[in-house]
Amino acid sequence: MTRTLSADWVVTGEGAPIADGVVLVDGETIVDVRERLASDDCEHFRGVILPGLVNPHTHLEGSAFAGKVEPGGGIAAFAWEYKQAIRSTSMDDVRRSAQAAVDALVECGTALVGDVTNTGVAAPMLARAPIRSVVFHECIAGAPGIPVDGASLAAHAPYSSPPEWLAETYGIAASSDGLTSVHLAEHADERRFLLDGDGPIQELYRMLGVDVRFPIPRRPSVPYLADLGALGPHSLAVHVCDATPMERETLRERRSPIVLCPRSNDFIGGALPDLPAILAEGSQPALGTDSLASSPSLDVLEEAGVLHAAFPDVPCRALVAMATSWGAAAMRRPLLGAIVKGRAPGLLLAPPDDSADVPADPERWLVESSPPRRWLVGPGGSA
Repeated sequence: MTRTLSADWVVTGEGAPIADGVVLVDGETIVDVRERLASDDCEHFRGVILPGLVNPHTHLEGSAFAGKVEPGGGIAAFAWEYKQAIRSTSMDDVRRSAQAAVDALVECGTALVGDVTNTGVAAPMLARAPIRSVVFHECIAGAPGIPVDGASLAAHAPYSSPPEWLAETYGIAASSDGLTSVHLAEHADERRFLLDGDGPIQELYRMLGVDVRFPIPRRPSVPYLADLGALGPHSLAVHVCDATPMERETLRERRSPIVLCPRSNDFIGGALPDLPAILAEGSQPALGTDSLASSPSLDVLEEAGVLHAAFPDVPCRALVAMATSWGAAAMRRPLLGAIVKGRAPGLLLAPPDDSADVPADPERWLVESSPPRRWLVGPGGSA
């Protein structure tokens, strides 16, 4: 059955918003998107229709650790406190918090999520949820740990994984036309450890009683992974907050999708990625949230709002694309992320308050206010 949905604005995720726009949808597939005609018999809504959001990087099992880690200490201090939080938190609390996080993703309009897990605790919850998901089974120090059915294998980071595992996880993803993920160039502590084998990360390993059995590469993470053949379109390069222009050029040459998690970077290291430079260089980064241990929510529109406040000259259209179509492209899900004929992104409605005017600039309004939204058409069909 075809529905004809209209609103004051349709923000497509690709291209200019459509004033007094109409979206024709058959089940979950977009049949047409255009301006409303006088002859249209529409379901009309006040506000903005937009595509379902895409969040390529979360750690849902870390939701129970919200408020248990102090900000600003760097990745080694964060990892130490995160480890203590794991030890002091029951699995029942972890499961309850993970389920609440899945529910929050649905509520804020997430159509597709990438969840990085060591335990698989949220995988069955995501399988039951009315959204799409990719689960990355993260292996630290090359140890697969608990098997997670249907998950894609992923190495944690170049400072925590042996070179053969970094190469193997990418090779498995590439050979199956799949996807993997790696934390990359996240913080200066990572660079110091990879170059010199010392600093806070080495101290973290000493405190944890971990004997690092793989060689220190003596070069930064991006060229290191490039030399291993572990960069390319089948691996999400998550964070790149500490990447240099030359290292970002390597990511572009290898067509490695960039996923930024600005609120997590600010929480852990007090820095944001250089978004204006990343965009000027020609990259189209996606937006993730990381876990609730380092970010206040799982809403990628709120991530866009932080970047808008920090970099007001960045076009709001690009920020909306980062939360929608560019995220779908990074995750190799071309049917999602944009209100375009033939795609099935899920459709959200963001209505203004009853006492507020319809926004004159819908993309800026979405980014600045991150308004409440509800599903009109879920990514699995009508809502």
